Amino acid sequence: MTGVYGGEAYGAECGPAKLTGRIVRPEDPGYTDARLGWDQLFSHYPLVIVFAQNTQDVVNALTWARQNDVALRIRSGRHSLEGWSNVDSGLVTDISELKSVHIDSASRIATVGSGLNQLEAVTTLAKQNFAVTLVDAITGHLEHYAAAGQHGHVFVGPQGGQLRRSNFRDDWVKARKDAGVTAELHFHDLRHTGNTLASTAGASTRELMTRVGHSGSRAALIYQHMTSDRDRAIADRLGAMIRDGGGDPSDNGDKGSART
Repeated sequence: MTGVYGGEAYGAECGPAKLTGRIVRPEDPGYTDARLGWDQLFSHYPLVIVFAQNTQDVVNALTWARQNDVALRIRSGRHSLEGWSNVDSGLVTDISELKSVHIDSASRIATVGSGLNQLEAVTTLAKQNFAVTLVDAITGHLEHYAAAGQHGHVFVGPQGGQLRRSNFRDDWVKARKDAGVTAELHFHDLRHTGNTLASTAGASTRELMTRVGHSGSRAALIYQHMTSDRDRAIADRLGAMIRDGGGDPSDNGDKGSART
């Protein structure tokens, strides 16, 4: 690693560095778990692993590696398919435990630690009533809960196995209780809810057919029929516009005169 902190002279200028943070070495009991990455096809044996707890731990690790001429890798999610975030006989600086979060509600800016994964960020923002896009939520699920690979199952069991009726019910009941949802809610109801919301959002019949995976339009029309209460809302709004002389019914200011 080159070009960090002013070149090779930096290590000599700042004095001998000392590794800080949570340090794991080959003789430590947790070494195997600490060194393994997501893809175990690439298995490396670093000289030392530093789990940084703050920025200074990272600075100390970089300086130590330069002073001791040791190969360095930076690691966070351990998802490097080729194992590039690990190294034999080198220093691995793991930043996955840097999970600080600071939210400035006034400026609507969130500053998060480099170890915070997407699911944790989405969850934290949601608790502070900050909007999170559906894409973010789905991406977080795929990264942390779905099976690996393009053809992996979206929903798997705790050990990564395929879901079956026998092992799914307990997980579903627990999730429903944790969410405070009535026991009358069935898992398949989520499908109906999602497509009803899609219809309300303006999805066409063809788009709804694609979402539910049906070749016919009958199911899509059911979801559109379920949102027919919008007709009443539209009628009420039109009535208000007529009564107010053609103005915006939500406008509490001066009413404009009707024009023909």
